[in-house]
Amino acid sequence: MSKAAYAAVFADAQRLSAGCFLLLYAPSAASGPRLGLAIARRHAPTAVERNRVKRLVRESFRQRWKDLAPVDAVLMLRAPTLPVSAATLRSALDGLWDRLSQPSPPTPAEPA
Repeated sequence: MSKAAYAAVFADAQRLSAGCFLLLYAPSAASGPRLGLAIARRHAPTAVERNRVKRLVRESFRQRWKDLAPVDAVLMLRAPTLPVSAATLRSALDGLWDRLSQPSPPTPAEPA
């Protein structure tokens, strides 16, 4: 994703969270879903840990991208991941992708 796409997601985003992840997403003009990562050093202090999380997220996204709506999504950490196992992280990611693939509930009609 480009810098402008990141800015658009941060400016007008809907949020989903699961486990230690926070997913911000916004509708996209692209033909399919796109993923951006913003892994903060304060939650994954070493490069090894940040790269581990990124690999897990990318692989999970590759497996599920066909089920997702065309959105620009930015995944961030909201808690440290070091004591968390890879299986727990994958489970949280699967929950996020499941919730993102469901159709959004209809918005209530505005009163006239």
